Amino acid sequence: MSVISNQPEISIATTQPEQEVKNEDIVEENVKRESSSAAGVGELEITPVSAAIARHLGIDLTPEGKAARNRRGIALIIHGAPLSGKTGTAVALAKHYEAALLTLDGIVCDAIANGNTPAGLRARELCLEAAKKKAEELKESEIVEGDKKIGLSVEQVTAHTQGTGESYSQE
Repeated sequence: MSVISNQPEISIATTQPEQEVKNEDIVEENVKRESSSAAGVGELEITPVSAAIARHLGIDLTPEGKAARNRRGIALIIHGAPLSGKTGTAVALAKHYEAALLTLDGIVCDAIANGNTPAGLRARELCLEAAKKKAEELKESEIVEGDKKIGLSVEQVTAHTQGTGESYSQE
């Protein structure tokens, strides 16, 4: 003779260091066990007790929440030689799978422009140092070019005025 009780079943789960049990799994198992007789395959009956436990644990038991938990993501990293079509391939894959496309160049530029992280600040410092160094090199090259005399040398003027026909090339 079996006795059927309307009392909610309470289960206590302990975790061992080598065994990791998620609260979501325990609640879902209890909900499945409670609803196995009343609901069809794949459907869950949410009782007030299971809803309260799920709400306390921050678990969304709605069909949308369940679908979001079951969704598994994939990350693709495309690398290769320059001009091999990596960007085009990434764009085509992102469109096909309706996925987000992140390019490393965009992430790095955004970190430099907006980042207050130590890496972003260091990147800005390095860019500033490189810009200063380049500006100094340009100034030095302008000074060197400014020292060159524009015009004819003394030998060229003498040859030109005497009409000897000798031509000297400018340096």
